[in-house]
Order: sequence, then structure tokens, then C-alpha cells
Amino acid sequence: MYKRILLFSMCLLAAAHVQAQTYSYQVDLARVQNDQVSVSLSVPKLSQAEATFYFPATVPGTYATEDYGRFIADFQALDASGKALVVTKTGNNGFRIAGADQAVKITYKVDDTFDAEVKKDPIFEPAGTNIEAGKNFVMNNGGFFGFFEGMEELPYEITVSKPAALHGLSAMETRSEGAEKQVFKAKDYHQLIDCPILFAGTDTASFMVNNTRVQIMVYSETGEKLAGRIYNELKESMVAIAKFLPELPVDRYAFLFYIKDYRETGKTLLDPNFGLGDILKLVSEFRGKGFGALEHGNSSVYYLPDFGLEMMSIESQIKDVAIHEFMHIVTPLGLHSQHIGDFNYVNPVMSRHLWLYEGITEYFAGLIQVQGGLMTETAYFTDVIQSKIKSGSSYPAQKMSFAEMSANVLEKKYEKQYNHVYDRGAVLGLLLDIEIIRLTDGKKTLKDVVLTLRSRYGADKSFDENSFIKEFVAEVHPDLQQWFDTYIEGRNDWDLSKGLAPVGVSYAASAEVSMPRNPLKDNDVQMSLMNLYVKSTGKEEWAGLKPGDRMLPGSSYEKTFRDENGNYLKEGETAKMKVIRKDKTISLPIKVEYKSTKVNHYVEWLANPDAGQSRMRAIWLAKQP
Repeated sequence: MYKRILLFSMCLLAAAHVQAQTYSYQVDLARVQNDQVSVSLSVPKLSQAEATFYFPATVPGTYATEDYGRFIADFQALDASGKALVVTKTGNNGFRIAGADQAVKITYKVDDTFDAEVKKDPIFEPAGTNIEAGKNFVMNNGGFFGFFEGMEELPYEITVSKPAALHGLSAMETRSEGAEKQVFKAKDYHQLIDCPILFAGTDTASFMVNNTRVQIMVYSETGEKLAGRIYNELKESMVAIAKFLPELPVDRYAFLFYIKDYRETGKTLLDPNFGLGDILKLVSEFRGKGFGALEHGNSSVYYLPDFGLEMMSIESQIKDVAIHEFMHIVTPLGLHSQHIGDFNYVNPVMSRHLWLYEGITEYFAGLIQVQGGLMTETAYFTDVIQSKIKSGSSYPAQKMSFAEMSANVLEKKYEKQYNHVYDRGAVLGLLLDIEIIRLTDGKKTLKDVVLTLRSRYGADKSFDENSFIKEFVAEVHPDLQQWFDTYIEGRNDWDLSKGLAPVGVSYAASAEVSMPRNPLKDNDVQMSLMNLYVKSTGKEEWAGLKPGDRMLPGSSYEKTFRDENGNYLKEGETAKMKVIRKDKTISLPIKVEYKSTKVNHYVEWLANPDAGQSRMRAIWLAKQP
């Protein structure tokens, strides 16, 4: 956090001067040269003889090192006569200006991060920048605009010269001045960082959910119009969120999509002759690519691949991640500690509460789909929770607590474990929800507690980093402190059997389970990344498979032998497995046979829960008891 302790008299003298100050930027997207964008700044009046102009080392929500200053070239500071002042680069992100009190203009060029070939600390694409003259510009603003240390609270005005065919969508206040100029305004640097801009063409859509206007802008490298398809998926998701929350927390929200063209790669993935050379080529192609999304207060940015494959469609990639990103409005954007509220862009300090910011958000993303009718309870456990338990069980709990990993996530040792916020963190959210329901005898859920605390703080007020867990516990029951001591602050593995039992769910680290026999295991089946293909049939082949048959992920064993509710088909029923045979897709009928199979991390609904378990399950899933 920056030191903001000033003498009261100094504040009074400076107040009028500061209010009149602003960062006034000019950005030229119409004349891109050497894949660089020219930027100029009319410098706010500086009183000090030396000042440092910074670009962020990292930004909220990424939990990684960005060092945007690496992508700034030809930085100059000029006085009123146009004379260049002495500028010294400090570290990756700072530009120290000698004679800063004489500076009236700063100019520099921006290189984009999408095309950058950097081995250390590549920037996650949803937090990055893209420059493609006349086609699109992805402006995560930390990569385009900086600030003078200690002057982040000044307002920003960004005037963008642009091609007439492109329009910029952002959550910022904006106005057009003719077809080739657009102006954006932010109240301070924090809002500027929180409001990325996507400049693209006319592939857009919008809709209303309750009193919230949702806008969609898509740029696809394939040229295909995708906003209409994405609209259908997002509207269903937003309606489910509206059912989950007492009210939607914003009156407008923008989804900004950059879709990468991987259709040729998609063809390669389906090639039955896919070999080691193809694998190495793909590893090289995907190295450093960050598919996913990044949240903001009134928008989110998506970088997704288009493989041109039905089972990996754009729509199938959106639902869970879009709900997750929107729910970040609740936390951390609406409930956070001072390390986020007073974010230090120069020397970032990470929070200990990733269990809250990411873990609970990911848990809510799944729960919303169940409570909103987008996913069955069985599918939720078999497709989501069981998978997260399997992957989350590899977290080195005895070597580092979840809070310890969070606070040190910028360090390599801990950064390696970051992705566990989405698996282990989500399961911890589930366990916490169940424990809250148990301790309050059903009077409160995790959602109730989080929304109560969010209403207490909100976007502009931070909770105390070190005392928040005690405050959280005070909203529930004193005994909840033990849960945090064990799973968040402590280095202990989870007790899933005990934690899931109150809602009538059984867990076993390993179990012999009677389940449909897998026809692939009785044949010589090889995997070619996206293909399973039968090299030869075995002596016990019984399902009608033939050498050369290929199966895609959408017709995998798990989905083939489950009904639409996620339950296994009964013995004797007929499953339909999609098989590509001689380049034609056929539906192979397979009579279901059950067999005892060893399963790791097995989770199952109790068929006959007792009255207490039934009641708690109903409260948890928001159903009438």
C-alpha cells in the first residue's frame, strides 16, 4: 500500500490543484507502424524535480507477474519547448524523469503482448494486449497507460483515433466524436485498469436480465460471426445467476471475446495418424498460451480457441467460465482486503484469501448451475466435484497451507500450486458451505454469509487482511474457527468423508464399485490426443468394435453409459456409442453389462439419507424440504 500520510495543512493547500489535474492521453490506432501503437500524454503538473512514471508490475485478479513496462519502447519526456528531458529506465516498469517539473508531454510506443516471444513471465492473454491494424485492438490498460507514483487517484481521459469500421466497447464512460474518434473517461487509475477496451467490428449482441443490460463483443480470427451463438449461452447463464443472487449487482456488464483460430489444429487433433511429431508441434504452438478469462467490475475479457470441432465448440467453453467471472463482482471486487482495495502496482502485496476470491467463486459457479437447473445434481458430482477432488488431492497440503500459498503466489515455489484454487479451492468452498449449514442448523449458508459481508464492505471499502477470518467466523459460530485453522491456515489434508456426510454424500479414497463394463478395456486401444482408436480387438471383445474404429471425447465411456441426468444406465439397457468407422459416424448399440471396478476418489449420493441429511441437502441445494 502506498503511504498516504500527509500533513492536514498540505492537503488543504493541494486540494484545488489536484482536483484540476488529469491524465490526458492521445492514442493513435489509425496509423499503426511496425505493429506498434503511438501514445502521448499531456503530463499533470509536477512540483518535484525528479519523478518516476510507472507501468504495473501486476494487476488485480491475475496473481502473476506482468511487468507491462517490458513492452514500452521509445519513451520520451518533453518540456514546453519540445526538448527531451533525461529519462532513466528503472527495473522493468519505471521511467525516472530528471527535470520532471518541466515535463509537459510524454510519448512512447506500445508493443502488444499477444505476439511477444518472452520465456519468463509471459502475460496471460486475457490480461494482455493485441495490436492488429484495421482489425482489432485488445486494450488491457496496464499495457497502454501508466501513472506517476503517488498520483494514481487523478482522473484519466483517453482520446482514441481509430479506423471508422472499429468501435471500442468498455465499461468506462465513453463518447464518440465522429466515426474516427472515441473518448473514454475513468475516475482514477484503479478504474482505468478495471475497464479494458476491445476495439472490433460489428459482431455484437445485447440483452436484458432483470435490470441489467448485458453487452457482447466478439472478435474472431476466423471471421465467423459468433455473437449470436454466444448470446444464447450467456443469457441462460445470466438468468441462472439472477436466480441465485437477491439482485444482480451491476446495471450493465460487457463480455469481451477474442477467439483464436485453431481450425487447422482441430483437423490435426482428429487425424488417426497423429504422432510424436504432431505432439511436439502442438506443444510448441501452445507453449505460453493462456486460454481463459479475467474478471473486472463491469466486464470480463475472454481468450478462447476455435478448433472448429463440435465437441470443443465455443459455446461449450463459455458457461462455467462466464458464470465464474461474473461472480467475481461479489468477491474479490465487492469483498476484499486492503491488498486489493489499495493495490500496489509497483510492489504488489498478495492476499492470504484466495480461498475466498477464487475458491468460493469457482464453487458458486457450479452451485449456480445446479440451483438454476443448468446441471443435474448427479452430473454436478460426477462431472465437477469428483474431478476437482481428484486433481485437488495432489495439493501439497503438508508443505504449505492454502493461506501461505496465496500470500506468496508470486514466488515460483507457490505459483506452481496456483491452479489448485480452482479444484481444491472449490471443494473447500463446498465443505465450508456444508459446515456453515451444520453449525447454524440451516439458518445460514455460505452465500448468506458472503453477501452479508459484501453489503458491509462493497467495492470501495476493504476488510482487514489479518482479522477477516475472525469476522467471518463471528457471522456463523465460534466453532467455525476450527475449520479455518485446519484447512486454510493449517497444513492439513481434508477429511472428505466427514465433511460431505452431513448432506448425505459418501466419499472413499478408493472403492470397488459395480458399474457398466468398459468395452475399450477389452481391446488394444490407443490414444492420439483427441482420438481413441482401436488398434486391434481382443479375444474378449463383446461390444461390436472393429480395428480402425475411432471415438471422440464426446462419445467417451463416461458419457456413453450415463443418461441425461448423469446416472448410469441400468444393466441390460442399450447404450449408444458414437464411432467413426471408415470416415462415417455410426451409433454403435452396446448392451450394458455391469462389472466390479476399482475407482479412486469415489463420491456417491446416499440413496436413503436420514431425515437430517435430507433437510441439510435441501437447504444446500435451495430446494423445498
